[in-house]
Amino acid sequence: MYSISNQKTHYPSFYTRFVLAILVAVYIVAEGQISPVNELIVASGISITLLFSVAIVMVLINYIHLVSILLDRWCPWSLSWNRQLAYQLLFCTLVPVYLDLVLIKSFFWLFKLDFQGNSCLLSEFPLAKLLIYLMNGWYMKIKTGHDYGPTPLEPERAQVFEGVLGKKKRVFHVKELNYFVRQSGTGKASLADGSIWFIDITTRDMESQLDPDHFIKINRNVILAFHLIDSYTTNSKKGEVILKPDVAFDGDKRITRQQFQDFKTAFIKFVERQ
Repeated sequence: MYSISNQKTHYPSFYTRFVLAILVAVYIVAEGQISPVNELIVASGISITLLFSVAIVMVLINYIHLVSILLDRWCPWSLSWNRQLAYQLLFCTLVPVYLDLVLIKSFFWLFKLDFQGNSCLLSEFPLAKLLIYLMNGWYMKIKTGHDYGPTPLEPERAQVFEGVLGKKKRVFHVKELNYFVRQSGTGKASLADGSIWFIDITTRDMESQLDPDHFIKINRNVILAFHLIDSYTTNSKKGEVILKPDVAFDGDKRITRQQFQDFKTAFIKFVERQ
């Protein structure tokens, strides 16, 4: 079975990108050279070129990495595949190629070298373009494979919770829960019958126990059931939920910047399932 995943995409780490930049830079500099790589590295002129090559490749790799993450948040593949592909080709392929050319020219200008008479456009530059194309293909494969990959095993969700109110205790089913609020170090659960019970649990732990198809954390202290939400407002990638008229709620309705994209995507999916 295949589905769209809500889990974070695991792109290459900084260490992996750094090692990759070194390997690619060494390959680009050593390509076409007669001397062995170990002799090239210690040669004074080549070592400076190699150092700048590592820096340029690292800039290109990290640019593609960061812009890919921004595009995932701003225009997820699962919502608009064609538009995301167009943006990926524009911002992560064409722009880095031009950026690479600017960086190479800057290197030649800095050391007062003849750019026009150099053969880098016929040797190093095509290899750099190949790196950019391969990086984009790699990142697109990671993202699309993540979004439409095999459905991971669902973690066990809590079905019942125990609430306390004074000396009274109540065990209630998750279907009775309307929202959870964490205030002054205490968790409070509001049920469908209007009663409120205290629960000794953090917002993070509560979120992990609830089904993300039915509940969403809008900020660090509030988790709402989707069926309570009528609509929402937006303001600079933040927002605020508008609850249905019959819902009594005096907590924080703001959607934080960190939660807004997750909220928007999850709420759209919830409405589609109705």
